[in-house]
Amino acid sequence: MPREVGPSHPWHFGNHRDTRSDSPEPYWMTAARESRRLNEGTQTVTAKTGLVNTFSSSQSERVKALSAYEAKVINVCAKCFQMYQPIWRALRMELKRGQLTNHRGCVTNANFTAILEHYGISLSRTELGTVLRGFRVDGMPDAVNFEDFLKICHYAGEKFRSP
Repeated sequence: MPREVGPSHPWHFGNHRDTRSDSPEPYWMTAARESRRLNEGTQTVTAKTGLVNTFSSSQSERVKALSAYEAKVINVCAKCFQMYQPIWRALRMELKRGQLTNHRGCVTNANFTAILEHYGISLSRTELGTVLRGFRVDGMPDAVNFEDFLKICHYAGEKFRSP
C-alpha cells in the first residue's frame, strides 16, 4: 500500500495566523499600558532597621526559617545582629567580595572569622564554633554560607527585638 503524499512545505498546509482584532493599536503600545496598570497596586515596604527589602518575607516564612536551626544558633545570631546592625551593608559587601568563585554566598571559615573581627563583631570561641557548624556548606566543611547567616541573624534580631 503506497503512503499518502501530503503537503511538504509550511505554506501548503493552509495554516493561518489569527490577528488581534480586539485592538487596532500595535502590541507594544498595549503591553506598556498593561505593565503600568499591574505596578500601580504594589508598595515598597521599608523595615525600621534600615534593611530595605533585603530579607523581606512573611511571618510564617521567618518562623519556618528559624525553626530549621538550634536555639543556641538563633541566640548567637541575635547577638550578632545587635552588633552588626549599623554596619550590615559594609559587612555584607565585604563578605560578597571574599566569597568563593564557584559557590555563591559562601566564604571560607578563615575569611569569615577575619571579616567578623575586622568589623568588630567579637564572638567567643564556642559562639564562633556554633556559627561555623550551624551555617556550614554541605560537602565543604571549611566554608560558611554567609547569606543564610545574615538572613537568620536578621530574623532572630527582629524576633528578640519585637515585644
